[in-house]
Amino acid sequence: RVVRTIAFPPQGGVFVGGAPSDLLYLDPAGKVTSLPDTDGIDDRVILSIALGPEGDLWIATSGGMRRLPRAVPGPIQRVDIPGVRAMARFAQIAVVGAQLWTATDEGILVHEDGAWKLFNKQDGFLGSAMRRVIHRADGRMCASYSEAIGVSCFRYRDGRIGEFEHLRPVDGLSSGMAYFLGEDRARRLWVGTGDGIDVVTPAGIDHFDESDGVAGNDSAASAYLVDGDGSLWMGSTGGATHV
Repeated sequence: RVVRTIAFPPQGGVFVGGAPSDLLYLDPAGKVTSLPDTDGIDDRVILSIALGPEGDLWIATSGGMRRLPRAVPGPIQRVDIPGVRAMARFAQIAVVGAQLWTATDEGILVHEDGAWKLFNKQDGFLGSAMRRVIHRADGRMCASYSEAIGVSCFRYRDGRIGEFEHLRPVDGLSSGMAYFLGEDRARRLWVGTGDGIDVVTPAGIDHFDESDGVAGNDSAASAYLVDGDGSLWMGSTGGATHV
């Protein structure tokens, strides 16, 4: 089994997603429950799961968005979003207060006040097919693309986005393809690429790779964690790096 994502519900235990396509729940006593996908598609991969503002478990997959009501084992519901293909790739989820964000093949989606809003290239992004989305301490959001075209940070207010800052190779990134995005406690943006790690600071962009002690230059998707002591864990095909 490939594990791509985990979430800890209020009742205890842990949800585990990845491949095969079923969602696993390990209860506090260690009992494992398999929750199959409602469509019965075996080759679908769970890419990201998160507890939403309302307490449901949201499930982003390589073929659509799903939801588990109240985050307790039971039937998984398909989520149909107006204007977005039912089988679109939903790559990552970020929960920000009462908002739920997700990166898809067709743009960035935000769920707020019971409604979805879609933003893409027409709204100022460099492209429409997205892969990562994160929230930053200063209130901005950042997103990366499925193409090697960089990273975009922006603000969202009153149902609109703006104040874009695009980071591309021409702006100092070592590569336009970002496999993970994350922010440390000093509010620096870390970008995992296929050619090492870039750190965006007020003084410019610093670069670290295998010659600096990084476990591997080929960063792994979404493999970034800020530990409780403020240190960082980052993954690559060569192993894990602790900073």
